[in-house]
Amino acid sequence: MPLQPEYFSMVLARARVTTPNLAAELAVAAAQADELTTALRESAARHKIYLLACSIPMRVGGVLNNLAAFIAPSGALAFQDKQCMTRFDAERWGITGGNPPQVFETSCGRIGVSICYDSEFPLHLRTQGAVFNHRDWPEAIPPCPVVPLA
Repeated sequence: MPLQPEYFSMVLARARVTTPNLAAELAVAAAQADELTTALRESAARHKIYLLACSIPMRVGGVLNNLAAFIAPSGALAFQDKQCMTRFDAERWGITGGNPPQVFETSCGRIGVSICYDSEFPLHLRTQGAVFNHRDWPEAIPPCPVVPLA
């Protein structure tokens, strides 16, 4: 199953913003979210694969959330919302936590997704039925550094 990194959609947004401007890039990424998820669904269906696509900033009910797209070989689409924002997510971009953790049933077994900082909180993983904490496998998920914002 191919995996894409958090906020990879921001790389695509930079192609449409001519000067460095994080706010403009975020606005473009959110505006092109539907177009991107459509292309990712078509790709997963064409190749008959599960795809854990990049997280995408999306407007949901008037607020900005960070959602990871989980796509089945059929093209069926579901999302895992990021729960725990870093200070940058919250303070600079205004991104808020979304829906609670869920588990995706696949032909390969059950899959739970934790986006970035969510992986630092065992309750998030336990809610998904995880039988291990990533700290048992330290190389599996590198720790998120906490950097104060000036």
